[in-house]
Amino acid sequence: MENFQDEVIYSILDCFINMPWIFGLSTILVHVTKTTNQTETEVKRHWEYLEQTEMIVQDNNRIEYLIHPQRLEEIKNSIRQWLITNRVTLEESEIYINEQLVNNPENQSRFIALLGKSNNEQDYQKIEFVDGERFSELGDACNNLYKKGLLFLSERDTKKHYYTAYDFRRWPFNSYKLFSDIIKHHVKIEALSNNSWQILAPLLYIDDSWITINTIQNTTGLTRSEMRESISSLASRGLVEENNDTLILSKGIRQPIVRYFQEYVYPEIKNDSLMRVKTKVTSSISNLYPIMYIKKLNELPSGTHFRQGLKYKVVPNNEVLNKNDISDACQLGIALDLGEYLIIHEDILDEIENWIKGSLNIALTIIPSDTPFLAHSIVKSIFSQCEEYVKIQDPYVGEDTLRMITSYVSKDIEVKLLTSQDTSQGENAEDIINYIERLKNERKSNFQICFIGRKGKEAPFHDRYIITKNKCWVIGTSLKQLGKGKDSTIFEVSLEEKNEKIEPAFDWNWSAKQENLNKNNLTRLDFNTWKSTIKSIT
Repeated sequence: MENFQDEVIYSILDCFINMPWIFGLSTILVHVTKTTNQTETEVKRHWEYLEQTEMIVQDNNRIEYLIHPQRLEEIKNSIRQWLITNRVTLEESEIYINEQLVNNPENQSRFIALLGKSNNEQDYQKIEFVDGERFSELGDACNNLYKKGLLFLSERDTKKHYYTAYDFRRWPFNSYKLFSDIIKHHVKIEALSNNSWQILAPLLYIDDSWITINTIQNTTGLTRSEMRESISSLASRGLVEENNDTLILSKGIRQPIVRYFQEYVYPEIKNDSLMRVKTKVTSSISNLYPIMYIKKLNELPSGTHFRQGLKYKVVPNNEVLNKNDISDACQLGIALDLGEYLIIHEDILDEIENWIKGSLNIALTIIPSDTPFLAHSIVKSIFSQCEEYVKIQDPYVGEDTLRMITSYVSKDIEVKLLTSQDTSQGENAEDIINYIERLKNERKSNFQICFIGRKGKEAPFHDRYIITKNKCWVIGTSLKQLGKGKDSTIFEVSLEEKNEKIEPAFDWNWSAKQENLNKNNLTRLDFNTWKSTIKSIT
């Protein structure tokens, strides 16, 4: 190799081993001229020598250049020694990257941004800049890594754009893996605070989507100042990017963040959600309604299911009709409202369903909106199962409620109807009064009605029940609304729940002494007193 410089030869061959495709000298010319400080003419002369000696050859299709297969191991041994001489080794590179992160903490966010900018092409990791993008802090960071032998530089020009690309070294060590592993170590994901995870969690469900800070705050219990402090900390470490009051998770750190979240953070969120659901449902069966609404939403064809790692469904929020139930479901932790999208935690929903089936012995019926005939058929079936008496608790009674009693409850069954003092709200009060009088005349002592309320006349309960000797049902909406404006549910609860909680509460509201009612700021009116009150108002 007289009159030829080993530095140029090795630089060319190093490119062949580490760069994905070499279609000719132009592919590697920029890299070799800059790393060896040689002219293009000199580099071309060395290229021709390698061709003549058949160290490099064209493939069978005469498209791509390769190192001659029979010379590959020999060439690798020579280049390995050359790299050691030039201090391009795994150990030296590790020291350099760590020094960059320790000596200048701002490099952490820059390096994370570089990871996010990298893309994979057939197991080759590459960072590419378009036009003037390379004249930036990220471009400077790439250039420094290139000078240390960790990256390979190439440039190409099209009619519209100028591209500068940096390929990560793949041999004799993988510089992308080294770079990525060191950054992950410095990020110290395991040391992130609970406040930080509350901000990061909503960003993990939708790739490459900016979410407003207000939306994220609505999913947390953080104050604005706590949000600001945590966001500033996350941004300074390069974990999130902020733009015009919106946030996005930095692409370069997404995988390790998601993995850690799945393994260590999400199980705690899941357990907390399950505990909240169990507490709510055992205190009042009607709290199952938002859960059932989410279950139905999850079963609809709209939206996208994700089943790798976390199990969840993304539903466009414009397809969500019942906002109140969504709000309740979010508070229980089975859903997450991200503004444009609703996230449904399918695995939490599955566990809740299993718990309901195994612990509560509940039979569930869903009554869709705009199905009045179905609703009446189900109510008729329920009333036909009533023995000796039926107790109905419903804060809002209308003509349809009374009509159901007339049509479906046998006259030899004692009926007790407990409602609020403003029960006729939205109804014609005179018509309600007339219908009640008719029922009392027809059924005599077998129909009784009481009106209970606080100072504002609202009932001290929200739940709707139908209670009889050996059965009890919870109604998701007032009887008069079943099968009308929105979906509803009817749950049949266990006899134990009925005997120990639901019926005793009904009986207390029905028959407690006035002095005990007063202690709870309650008043109870019989029909005649309520009628007089209503007529005096109207």
